[in-house]
Amino acid sequence: MPRLFPDGPLAVVVFKLPELAGGRDWLRLVDTNLLDEDDEFEDAVRFAFGDEYDATARSLLLFLLRPERRRGAHGPRRARSPPCRGAEY
Repeated sequence: MPRLFPDGPLAVVVFKLPELAGGRDWLRLVDTNLLDEDDEFEDAVRFAFGDEYDATARSLLLFLLRPERRRGAHGPRRARSPPCRGAEY
């Protein structure tokens, strides 16, 4: 879930990154005040829930909520049962 934070005032605005159900942390994708820092998605900086971030005057920020890791997304692994006796393959 992306969150867009436009900042119009001429002063720095400090805000806390919110905790949202189903997420584990935030990735900063864009901060127009930073030069070339977020050019590559793989280099995106992670922020924990509740971290404070300074939005500078007339900047645009874009954060992406990283989803919780799913354990056993395909269900628990089952042990293979032995073939039935007398079954032909």
